[in-house]
Amino acid sequence: MHGYVIERQDSWASTYTLNGWAVSGHPRARELGERQFYQSMQEAGGELPLFSEGTGPIVRPTATDRAPKDFNYGDQQGKGMGRVCIDRYGNGHNNVAFADGSVRNVPFRELWNLEWHRGWKSPRTVQGLK
Repeated sequence: MHGYVIERQDSWASTYTLNGWAVSGHPRARELGERQFYQSMQEAGGELPLFSEGTGPIVRPTATDRAPKDFNYGDQQGKGMGRVCIDRYGNGHNNVAFADGSVRNVPFRELWNLEWHRGWKSPRTVQGLK
């Protein structure tokens, strides 16, 4: 059975966001940097964030992404980390589901320490975060 998690609309919005780097065989893999995409769940390991709360259907964060200007809304544009930095509960955290089946409440700053793609290197500082 085939299906889609999202459907094409003029405006992309979502309450949960899929980690686009975890999608093997992505049609834009070569263009985006194929070496960053995980090719299997075994390669990625249990610490791979699969999806989280967010503002758009897909996120492909990079370690150099800035924090959003407004954490109440997150970023509505692009596919960076700002999509998963949305403060729905007023505690500066986001719920993230991992490949091992666990779900954790992760502080925004710690989102940059998760291994979103192959070769991820966590930054020392993040613009827009204290």
